[in-house]
Amino acid sequence: MSAQSQSPDSMYTQQVKELINMVYPKEVGYGSVFEDARHFFTLTPDLEKHADDVKAQLAKVDNIPKKEALAEQLKKQLKSANRKLEEERLARLARLE
Repeated sequence: MSAQSQSPDSMYTQQVKELINMVYPKEVGYGSVFEDARHFFTLTPDLEKHADDVKAQLAKVDNIPKKEALAEQLKKQLKSANRKLEEERLARLARLE
């Protein structure tokens, strides 16, 4: 038997169904490209803005001897923000595979 007679859907229809399932899967969560993109565009800009704000604060106090403790704290915050961005990026890549 040919593949056409085994499945009532044409190849095009099967491909469209697969694409729809990728965008709007039946299960809930980050299973869809749409959900992942929505999560990315709501979370990432805020994380990047926070990292930029910390960089700006760090640039202001980095060379001031009396503010060494504040500079260290800002460096830790910046490292944490960058780590969170990287974790989100790796999680997105893992979900796509």
